[in-house]
Amino acid sequence: MEGYQFTWERSRGTDNWVEERLDRVLATDLWISRFKEARVWSLESSTSDHLPIFMDPKPLAHSRRLKRFRFENMWLREANCAEVVRSSWSSSRGYPIQQKISECGSALLRWGGHLAQDFRNHISECRRQMTLLRGRRDSAGLEEFSEVRKRFNELLHSQEVFWKQRSRLLWLKEGDMNSRFFHATATAKKRRNSITTLHNAQGHWCTTSADIYGLISDYFSNLFTSDGCLNVESLDCVEIKVSVEQNNLLLELFSTGEVKGALFEMHPDKSPGLDSMNPTFYQ
Repeated sequence: MEGYQFTWERSRGTDNWVEERLDRVLATDLWISRFKEARVWSLESSTSDHLPIFMDPKPLAHSRRLKRFRFENMWLREANCAEVVRSSWSSSRGYPIQQKISECGSALLRWGGHLAQDFRNHISECRRQMTLLRGRRDSAGLEEFSEVRKRFNELLHSQEVFWKQRSRLLWLKEGDMNSRFFHATATAKKRRNSITTLHNAQGHWCTTSADIYGLISDYFSNLFTSDGCLNVESLDCVEIKVSVEQNNLLLELFSTGEVKGALFEMHPDKSPGLDSMNPTFYQ
């Protein structure tokens, strides 16, 4: 619920002032999956000690979200993933490292971008084949049923990895086989993190994805841009704590072992960097 979180109060302004959240909107996972953009607000009241709450199943029709490449952990479960990476890395020999990673990301997207959309169709097809083969008793039928069921389990596992990555739950391990829970968590996370409008400096509301992204980019660019001011006199008054030897050590280049050690200490499902590759890809 957005807005003020307490919907009832008593003895306002006294030492016995009490506030509680008594009013809520209850929905099932199925309903939430059908109304993914639904929002709930608490509204102001004039004299009542209860705040009214308002639920809108589709609050704002906004433009389609711009798609960006992200490395999918489920790709690692596909036999051809490593070959796609090796082929791309070889073909971009001599390029700067960031361009090599970008080329690799493009190759992965061309190869595996459709896999997530194909899950439902492939799973349905496996179920259909298993139904047809389940009653067969001949050796060929038994072998074919075993292969289809193996493929079915692989698809379910890949689907679980797909939704776990989006749920951003770091405390659950791969293999818990709870795709429905991951799906619901990912849906709730997306709803919380969705930004549909932003107020710019001119007092206008930005509603399109391009305007919102530009406003966010400009805000943080200005926030982290130095104005170039340097007060040398103030620095002269600061007592030196770092010795010359310590400073030389800090200025040394990072070793391969240090970079690898830091990388492998990261959780595999942490957010990707500017290159859209998460720690799983590098690990």
